[in-house]
Amino acid sequence: MKKLILSGLLLFSFLTVTAQNDPFKEDVNKLIKITVGTSDMAMLRKTFSQKMDAKEKENFYKEYDAAVFSFLAEIGKYYMEHYTHDEIKQLLDFYNTPTGKKFLKDKRYVVENEFPSEFKLSMEIYQMKKK
Repeated sequence: MKKLILSGLLLFSFLTVTAQNDPFKEDVNKLIKITVGTSDMAMLRKTFSQKMDAKEKENFYKEYDAAVFSFLAEIGKYYMEHYTHDEIKQLLDFYNTPTGKKFLKDKRYVVENEFPSEFKLSMEIYQMKKK
């Protein structure tokens, strides 16, 4: 639980530092908060550090948190380069609808289990090319 709170604080600090009172950045940060699985990141952090001693955990957490911060910054940069502020607002509006909330809740399962495999398609196309 402590680690989950720390990861939440890390995300909050990222969102606060990067927003800088810019409405576009604030909305991008809201989108990141909605779409990025921070609880998954916290679980990953906990899992990887389970068999570490206190000093190793401390060092790991510093590196892990820096990597997550960088990752979130890259996502924010991508959103700001590829979407307008209006498009970000539209995405936020969508994710606040019942359908958007359902999509977010199910997205991992859908992507991992329901979507056709791109690898399978790539192999089929590769086989066609060889003929």
